Amino acid sequence: MDVPERVAARGRTLTLHYPRLRRAEDGIALYRYDEIYDLRIPPGTPHGVTIRVERMGDAGPGGGAYGDLLCDLRVV
Repeated sequence: MDVPERVAARGRTLTLHYPRLRRAEDGIALYRYDEIYDLRIPPGTPHGVTIRVERMGDAGPGGGAYGDLLCDLRVV
């Protein structure tokens, strides 16, 4: 994800849009969903940092747990 230098220095919330596998109502089937998440960028964030957001990744197959979302940041 590209983060403007000013945002990385001061911190801010950026809205992230990404495809995500979610579990259907039957608890087993998966479907693709366009997720929207407000990612908090801490003040002083350097180039190349990875931010982990627990349980905001894809659903695990066969009823498995949701994975973590990993955001690799590029300060531009």
